[in-house]
Amino acid sequence: ATLANNFSIVQGSGGDSVLANTFIVCPIKGSCSISNITSKYGMQQSWVDAHLTISNNLSMIMGDGTGTDAYDGILNESTIQCPQHGYCNVSCNIGAYSCGFMHLWSQPTTKLTYLYAAGDNSFTKAQIVCPR
Repeated sequence: ATLANNFSIVQGSGGDSVLANTFIVCPIKGSCSISNITSKYGMQQSWVDAHLTISNNLSMIMGDGTGTDAYDGILNESTIQCPQHGYCNVSCNIGAYSCGFMHLWSQPTTKLTYLYAAGDNSFTKAQIVCPR
């Protein structure tokens, strides 16, 4: 992890499984933003680690909201570790099995502002640890 930079992936598209099986470590003192992943099974079985991020945010907005089956399985079987003191926003958007079997871990001081998925079987068997 870098100490004081921002990390951003603005668009990931171009076929199935974009960013699947990836490991992303967010910067310690910067923000981490991953958005507009428009790929079936996008970020499936991926790990996003922001738990060392001290005072900034993690934002993950998947898909573009069109509601096609092109976004099925986004973040399926993925692990997300939220930052210690910042906001943690996760939106799987529309697509069947989006955020299914996902593990989301928030820290005691995380501000978990929203989790959203509107597809069939979204959050199926997901494990979400909320802030205390």
